[in-house]
Amino acid sequence: MRWVLAAIALALALPAAARALDPAAFATISSGVVKIKATGCKGGGTSWGSGFLVGTSVVVTADHVVNDCRRAQVLVKNRSWIPVKSSITWHDKNKDLDVATLKLAAPARNAWLFSFRTSQARPGAFIAVLGYPLAQGVSYTNGRLVARSGRLLLLKVLAAQGYSGGPVVDADGRVIGLVNLGAGEPGKLTGAVTGDNVVGYDFSSRWAAWRQSLCHAYPSGGIDDC
Repeated sequence: MRWVLAAIALALALPAAARALDPAAFATISSGVVKIKATGCKGGGTSWGSGFLVGTSVVVTADHVVNDCRRAQVLVKNRSWIPVKSSITWHDKNKDLDVATLKLAAPARNAWLFSFRTSQARPGAFIAVLGYPLAQGVSYTNGRLVARSGRLLLLKVLAAQGYSGGPVVDADGRVIGLVNLGAGEPGKLTGAVTGDNVVGYDFSSRWAAWRQSLCHAYPSGGIDDC
């Protein structure tokens, strides 16, 4: 991944963006971030990850969080576990994406519903990653968008296992992408389960197409404007 190495080398030269996600904005939108527990996974293990609500009963996450697992459930607002009724793995022009959507067996009440940013964030912009690091409480960490390559984003942000599938948002809480994987050397401050460089799927500027597809797939999913 030469583009990853080149982008990291240029990160310090990027111009500063206007602002980052602040605690008040995080408090407003964090109820829409869910913890995912998938069981009966290949090899008999349990998979933990994060996701975010785009409808009252529709969650977007990374496909690798739930792939090859028999059952999954999501924790909403740190209070209620809701079983996953079904899931869809998404593809783009016959190419696999590490993106999945989950249909919940019951709607998540009074939780934030995320919308996608309709314009692309520029390299150098502040971003935030939201999720359940190490399968603990919901949290966020600010970082920078370093570069994009095709459908992928390179983020300079300290993240940990458990953030997979969580939303990457701008300062207004609009979704730019979702967390797929860590890249490069592990973070030196907090151990091998963290990474300073994160690769995510790029949703920005594609909300119209995604919303149409989601509305078609989930006509009763509680997605706004369907």
